[in-house]
Amino acid sequence: MSNYIPEKPVSVEELLNKPIVIPDYQRPYKWTRKNVSDLLEDICTAIADSKRPDYDGFKYRVGSVILYKSKDKEELEVVDGQQRLITLSLIKYELDLNFRNKILEHPFGDSESQSNIFDNDRFIREWLSINKGKKKDILYAFDKILEAVVLEVDEQTEAFQLFDSQNTRGRALDPHDLLKAYHLREMSEFDFEKANVIKRWEDISPSKIRGLFSDYLYRILKWARKEKAKPFTAQDIDEYKGVNSQSLSYTYAQRVYKAMPYFQIDQPISAGKDFFLMVEYYNDLLQELKKEISKGEKFLQIIKECLEEKENQRSVGFSYAVNLFYCALLFYYDRFHSLDEMAVKKLFVWAMMIRVDMNYLGLGSINNYAIGSEDRGYTNNIPMFFKIATARSHSEIASLRIDVVREPDKPGSDKWQGLYETLKGLMGVKDERN
Repeated sequence: MSNYIPEKPVSVEELLNKPIVIPDYQRPYKWTRKNVSDLLEDICTAIADSKRPDYDGFKYRVGSVILYKSKDKEELEVVDGQQRLITLSLIKYELDLNFRNKILEHPFGDSESQSNIFDNDRFIREWLSINKGKKKDILYAFDKILEAVVLEVDEQTEAFQLFDSQNTRGRALDPHDLLKAYHLREMSEFDFEKANVIKRWEDISPSKIRGLFSDYLYRILKWARKEKAKPFTAQDIDEYKGVNSQSLSYTYAQRVYKAMPYFQIDQPISAGKDFFLMVEYYNDLLQELKKEISKGEKFLQIIKECLEEKENQRSVGFSYAVNLFYCALLFYYDRFHSLDEMAVKKLFVWAMMIRVDMNYLGLGSINNYAIGSEDRGYTNNIPMFFKIATARSHSEIASLRIDVVREPDKPGSDKWQGLYETLKGLMGVKDERN
C-alpha cells in the first residue's frame, strides 16, 4: 500500500527550492509568450488584491503539482505541473540572477523545449525591464502570497492515477509514455546514447506511437494467445517491460538477450534500448507494408482497389476489418518476411469476410473472430493469429482453407454484395448466376 503526503499549500518560494527534477518521460516544454504573459498578469492581480484592506492574509493559488519520490532518492519527479514549474523558475531567475534549482539545471535536449525556454526567458526579461517597479512586489509575492497545492507520492502508479483524477484540463500520460520512462531507467548506456534514443523516439509522432500499440501490437499480442484484446491502458504496460538484467540467471532471459535485436511481436524483448529500437522497427515496418499495398503492384491491385473504394470507407465496420487485415499482415510478415501471393490473398479474404458476414460489425465481433470463436455465424472460424504464431513456414498460412461462399450465397447485408463478389473472385470462385 503506497503512502502519500496529503495535499497541502506551500509558497511558490518553498516549492521552487524543493529538489524537483523533470523525468525523461515528460513532454516538451510547450508554454509560449502568451502563457507567460497570462501568468504574470495573474500574479499582478493577486498582488493588487492582497493590498485591499478587506483581504487580510490573502493567498493566491497558482495551481497544483503532483510529485513522485522514490524510496531511495531525495529528488522529486514532477508528474503534473511541469509547464508552470519551469515558467515560475524562469521568472524567479530573472528576479534574482543568483537563483538556481534543479529545474533550471535540467538538460533540455529537445529543440521545442529549448526554443520556448529561450524565447520565454527573453520575454520575462523584457517584461521586467518595463515593469521594474513590480520586481520587489513579485519577489514578496513568491514567498508570502502565491502558493501551490502539492501532492507527494511514493508510488509512481498512484502518482499517475492522481494526475488522471485531479488534472481535468490536462491529458493523462499515455501507456507508451510510462514505458518510455521505464526503459530509460533500465538503460545502462551513456547519456549521449540515451539522448539518441530519445531523439529517435521523438521523431515519431505521439499519435503514431499510440496507434501502433493500441491498434496493432497489443491486439496482435492478445489475439496470438487466443485472448480478447481490450483497450491498451497503463494497466497493461507490464506486457512491454521486457526482460531486465536481473533476470539473466533464467535461461529464457538469456535467450531473449541473445536474440536482440531480432524482434517478434509475440515474444519478449530485453529492457532498455531495445524497447526504443522495437518501436522504431515496427512503426517503419507497418508503414512499409501499407505502402506496398497502396502501390497495388501485381496481385495487390485488387486489394488496393477494394481498400480505397469510397463506399467501403464510409463504413466504420469496414475500417475495423481493414485494421484486422493489417494486423494479420504485420504479424505474418514479422514472422516470415514473405509477401507470398496466396498467403496475402487469404489473409485479406479472411479479414474481409467478417464484414461480409455481419450486418453490424463492432470491435466485439472483431475480437471473437480474431481468436476463432465458434457458433457465431461466421463463415470462417479460424484463430488466425494463433495459426501464424505457431506456423513453422509461410506455406502453412498459404495453404489454410479460407471459405468464401456463404449459405445462402449472399452477404449479411446487400450493401456488401460488391465486396462479396470481389472476395470470391480473389479465391477463384465463379459467380454461377452469370
